Formats: sequence, C-alpha cells, structure tokens
Amino acid sequence: ASNTCGASIAATVTVSVLPSGPAIPNEIFGNISICPGVESYSVSNVLNATSYVWSISGSVPISSGQGTNTISINWTVPGNYTVSVTAINSCDSSAVQTINVTVNPIPSNPLITVSSNSICEGESVTITASNSFGETVNYNFYDTATGGNNLGANPLTVSPANTTTYYLEVVNEFNCRNGNTRIPTTITVNKAPSDPIVDAENLSVCFGKSTTLS
Repeated sequence: ASNTCGASIAATVTVSVLPSGPAIPNEIFGNISICPGVESYSVSNVLNATSYVWSISGSVPISSGQGTNTISINWTVPGNYTVSVTAINSCDSSAVQTINVTVNPIPSNPLITVSSNSICEGESVTITASNSFGETVNYNFYDTATGGNNLGANPLTVSPANTTTYYLEVVNEFNCRNGNTRIPTTITVNKAPSDPIVDAENLSVCFGKSTTLS
C-alpha cells in the first residue's frame, strides 16, 4: 500500500492452483449379461481423479472397492440394472459413465424320478428330470460330480454293472446353472448269484439205491 509519504511492507500469500476437474471415465469393463454371483467392474484411471464414486440401480450394495477404480458386486436378484461411476477430486467431479447389466435367472430345483433305485444285475433303470423353471432349460447327466462325461439326454436309461451314482446338472439358455453342485442319484445294483458247482455222493448207483447231490 502506498501514499505520498511512502509505501508499506509487502504482504504475501501463497496460492496453490489445484488440478482441474477430472474427465469422464472411459468405458466400464465387466460382464453385462450374467448369472447371479460376484462380478467385478472397473475403469481405467482418470487423470486428476483422486477417487471414484460408484452407484448401482435398485439399491444393490457394492461388496467392495467403493472409492477405487474397481468394485465387486454380489448379484442376487435377476433383472436389468445400471452400473455408474463418477471420477472426482477436490475441485470438481466428472460426468457419469454408465453401463447396463442384465442378471439372468437360474434354473429352479428340478424334480428327479427314478423307475427303480435298486435293480438286479443286467437290468435297466430310467432317470427322469423335470419341473425346473428359469427360461429354457436343459438336463445333463454326468458320471462325476465335476467335469466327467455327459452321459446323454433326459430321460436317461442306464444299465450299470455295479452300484453307480449319476449327477444331474440343469443349465438354461443363458448358461446359468442350478446351484454350485450337481445333483446326485445313486442306483444300487444287486449282484446275481454265481453259477453253482454240483457234486454227487456217487455218480453211479444201483436201481433202487440213493445218492446225495450237493
């Protein structure tokens, strides 16, 4: 400050110029047609962003990652949803980036009927699966609880030589499966008697006499 008599000592203040507001995040990465379960969604880091605010339509909670560029969501209810994210810093926030996500239904529990759970060696049995709902479903029978061989279409007719467990997997047109494990059905096979050996006390007898067969 100054007048005709002189000037004051200078007063000084330091001003920090913060980065401008972040740009809108690029494409959100993640599956958009899914089965119920845990899925991750992410965006590439945005210049000048210090955190990220995510929101899910339908009041779906975020399992983890809020504030970061990657989140996890545990989808439980089939339907159509939006996943949105905004990049922010202390000066401003970006426009919202959004994707649409479809959570497909899973097949309901099937009804399994068996012509007989206990058979004799050499007999056949038919296993039938039905009444599973959740769009178009397929019933697949396997010889192991995981992996293994697809044994055929429903209904499945088999002739096991020994007591055997068959495993049913129900999958719909969206490749969603009923539960995390296949449904077991065990067929008990009862062995037939082995061929007997016949012995005679005497292989040659006189008329009117007897002999013992065993």
